[in-house]
Amino acid sequence: MPNFDVLLRAHSGEPIRVDRSGRASDFVRSPALTICTMVQPDVVKGLALQPAFRHRGLLARFLFCMRASLLGERKTRRPLIPEKDRLAYRALIAGLLDLEARGTQDGEMIPHLIRLDPAAAERFYGFMELHEPRLLPFGEFGTMTDWGGKLAGAVLRIAGILHIARNAFDSSLWTLAVADQAMEDAISIGEYLGMHARAAYDLMAMDERLEDARHLLGWIKRNGKSEFSQRDADRGTEARFQRVEALGVVLRTLAERGYIREKQDRASEKSVLIDAKKRSGGRPGGPYYEVNPTAWRQREVLSVLSALSR
Repeated sequence: MPNFDVLLRAHSGEPIRVDRSGRASDFVRSPALTICTMVQPDVVKGLALQPAFRHRGLLARFLFCMRASLLGERKTRRPLIPEKDRLAYRALIAGLLDLEARGTQDGEMIPHLIRLDPAAAERFYGFMELHEPRLLPFGEFGTMTDWGGKLAGAVLRIAGILHIARNAFDSSLWTLAVADQAMEDAISIGEYLGMHARAAYDLMAMDERLEDARHLLGWIKRNGKSEFSQRDADRGTEARFQRVEALGVVLRTLAERGYIREKQDRASEKSVLIDAKKRSGGRPGGPYYEVNPTAWRQREVLSVLSALSR
């Protein structure tokens, strides 16, 4: 069992004591640790092979951003960052680094207390009330309550960070309350991170069948399909699916999850098949499918992962 108590405690600033035989104990009163990693999706998928990471709550303490691959769509000519923006960013970071900590005569650090103004507090409580049902077994975070249960705390931390960044040069910074706008922005960021956390957890649990489904979903979205035939899908994804039977399994997977449905309008289907038969030299195009028009709004997780699995 890996020992990562330091990581768990540093997330919330809990004191750390390590007793060692034959020498003085190591003691950290107020630990603070930041970890930022940039890894390939396969590394995220490999986290599923380390169940202790999740059971001990380590994964729940990370904020995920699952960037879709840009291979094949990268811009070769990118504009430079405007000089005024570069200088403004540099000044902000320098200002944050120059903020003085509160200390006592014996050298101990005393944390600053940051309060929410009434509007920000009301907005935060409203967010928690809306978020709580999503932790139910069939809610958005029902299968990942370890992460979802910490989202409200993450939003609160983000609000504090935004508040300090926006008021870093104000001499009265530590007496100012977190404003409603900072909380609203923090909640927006939290929703964004929630979507990407679902994508990360989904990736950890991904099996080959779901990878194939995401690949086909990516083809549907990239080509703006509102309906398509099995033959269209076969031609568009022939590099991945060597057999029609394999594609059929994937189509059923997407249909089960509400992304597509087989067309049932016989009259319309008959005319479409006749047209397809003419275009394909005598062979019908197979079953036709309609794409759920709300798929991209309601199922962001699979659309993110469809890009990751290209």
